Amino acid sequence: MLTKIINIEDVSVENKNIGGGKFAGLVELRTLVDKYNKEFGLRINVPKSFCIPVKFFDEYEKSGKVSEELVNEAMCCLVGLGGNVAVRSSCDVEDKGGKTYSGEFETVLNVKNKKEMRDALEQVYASAKRIEGAKMGIIIQPMIEKPLMAGVVYSETWYSDPFVVLNYVENKLANELVSRGGSDGKLFAVGKILTDEKHDMIRLNLKTLDDLRYNMVFYRNVSVNSPEKVTDIDRNEYKRQFFMASLAMQLEQDLGYPIDMEFAISQKGEINILQQRPYILPKMFERKIDANITTYFSLDKYIIEGKVGFVKDIREFGCKKDYEVNIWKKDESVRIFTNQSIGNRIAFMGFRDSSPFAVEYNHCGNMKRENLDFREMEIFGRVKDFEHIKEGDYIKINLITGEMRHLAQKDKEIIDLFMLKKER
Repeated sequence: MLTKIINIEDVSVENKNIGGGKFAGLVELRTLVDKYNKEFGLRINVPKSFCIPVKFFDEYEKSGKVSEELVNEAMCCLVGLGGNVAVRSSCDVEDKGGKTYSGEFETVLNVKNKKEMRDALEQVYASAKRIEGAKMGIIIQPMIEKPLMAGVVYSETWYSDPFVVLNYVENKLANELVSRGGSDGKLFAVGKILTDEKHDMIRLNLKTLDDLRYNMVFYRNVSVNSPEKVTDIDRNEYKRQFFMASLAMQLEQDLGYPIDMEFAISQKGEINILQQRPYILPKMFERKIDANITTYFSLDKYIIEGKVGFVKDIREFGCKKDYEVNIWKKDESVRIFTNQSIGNRIAFMGFRDSSPFAVEYNHCGNMKRENLDFREMEIFGRVKDFEHIKEGDYIKINLITGEMRHLAQKDKEIIDLFMLKKER
């Protein structure tokens, strides 16, 4: 009998938060998935999942290790789920709207025995330390082995274009795709709006996907310059991609917010939703300081500050991640960006090569949401304004006023005290 671990089937929407943010997202889906399956004759599945509630994280914190009782209960779940499971983080702060801490916490795949289970629980629990005050819940799910397709679908694009976006792989697990920024995956985008011959518009969803009165447009890959009109051949060749896009749009309409959803389609064609969360983008502001200076920022984070590094090329991947602020100079212009920014919009969702930080800070789909200083690179100033700044110096810039303060010291505490006195 399980005393600490709970079955998702025993949890109501009212109690969804007992297992952390990721678990709550799955609980929300179960009723909707049952509805879609009955109404449309589908095979969508929220995998049978078990959860270690957040409240038991206190026991781990006090003892510094996972108890034998918890490991034994987790092993009962492993056996009940077929002998091969994923042990996933579900932190209390995780997968919330606006800030999800994507990529901060651990997931361990292909856990098959007691030693691996103990190590996995320890690893996931320990990752909570990365965010101060965070408390970890843990989800145990069956592995979807050798899926036909796996990946992530966004019902709102990273740049607010009117498209649903899939970042996916075929015939392999999506772990590297999700955790390493999508470098091995394919990118596919479907228009959110359908139109008929009279130019009437309707939203893409499960009801309208196969309604041939309406035209769809799509990017079979996002390196092309413009979207294409979907043909009958396309509908057949990309059947799974179109369906996942319509499912994401249906969920967006029923849940009331844009979603970011991880999925895996089994060899039998069953669609497994492994995770869903709100994809809420921050409102960005643009301010022209003068004829030569423009900044983009969020009111939640309009201060750029930190130790300075210089980048020779904005596409230089091996740049200085140890510096909080990086400066790129060219001709008479300067661009400033932080280690939380992904850089320019080069093309439609051109995230892969648009920034020196695309490798080190590369949970690509969530970066605009996660880091509230994002837009194009924060464009700021002229070269002559930065001539006296050296590598390793500390600067603080107010993106609303354009005020910049500079201190040629490396001790952040001294600098902060200095700046506080100055601001007074």
